[in-house]
Amino acid sequence: MIKQVIRESWVQYSHRKHTGKAFNSTTIMTDGSGQITGTMGEMAFGRWLMDVGIDFDYCADDSLDYDFIAGGYRIDVKTSKSIGEPKDYYTLRVPNSQRNQQCDLYVWAYLSEGAVYLLGFAEKSDFWESAGYPVKKGDPGIGKHIEKTDAQVIVTKDLQDMDRLEIVLSKADAN
Repeated sequence: MIKQVIRESWVQYSHRKHTGKAFNSTTIMTDGSGQITGTMGEMAFGRWLMDVGIDFDYCADDSLDYDFIAGGYRIDVKTSKSIGEPKDYYTLRVPNSQRNQQCDLYVWAYLSEGAVYLLGFAEKSDFWESAGYPVKKGDPGIGKHIEKTDAQVIVTKDLQDMDRLEIVLSKADAN
């Protein structure tokens, strides 16, 4: 897990991008406020790519399917927001409506108290075929959480770590 301290420029950019409305029918935050959270995760991931020296294109403004291209991979950053440091038993999800997204990798980020944590990644095909598991709208989750939509879920500890992603992207970048 990588911790990135939030920069003021990320906050300003996230608020400029916020549309005030949901992207689609499965967007959980109907006022679009989740866009701020998502953009913060994207900024943290972009910072990490720069820190490890991996070239990338930021595509979030031009694509609904992925946020970055790095090492030839189309990468979608999935960000959630809560309080405190993330735990290895937290569940992370992608709505079923996004199953046909044209991306190769998912990176999960967690926004909390002035920081974004990059939790790890999964190949999209692995996530949907074997690494994740399905949940239905209304299913009970951890604690008081109730699933808000049909989705595929993975537990934080089951993600591949960011060191592995650096190797994957660096090898692809070198070719």
